[in-house]
Amino acid sequence: MHTSIETTGVIIGSVAGVDAKGSPLVSWSGGEPVAAQVVWMAAMPKWTECVGARVVLGLADGSECQPIILGLLDAPASPPQREPDVLRIASGRELVIECGEAKIMLRADGRVEIRGTHLVSRSSGPNKIKGGAVHIN
Repeated sequence: MHTSIETTGVIIGSVAGVDAKGSPLVSWSGGEPVAAQVVWMAAMPKWTECVGARVVLGLADGSECQPIILGLLDAPASPPQREPDVLRIASGRELVIECGEAKIMLRADGRVEIRGTHLVSRSSGPNKIKGGAVHIN
């Protein structure tokens, strides 16, 4: 059981888990995990990804029952990144993708323009050109 102690500094502990509300549980010096409050952080981490990470702790009123996480010493473990199924880029009027002399322009009115010094279209299946009218040269 944690009690009130005299402390003039900070304690280095670790994130031992999370409670039912997703709040961090911390422990230090081999003690039992205790629910902790957290100071404001610009980007609050997902505490489930921080289990095992070292944290800087302060004790409210010197009470071991009231730890406050002041900051993280270790970066949260990040889950493996997987590629998204869909990548969507949106624009209100016009979207331009440009590289050197190559350019693709998508316009809100439905026009698509592809420009380049050489255009190559390859397909292992059908390569179709469809439109209300098709103009070549």
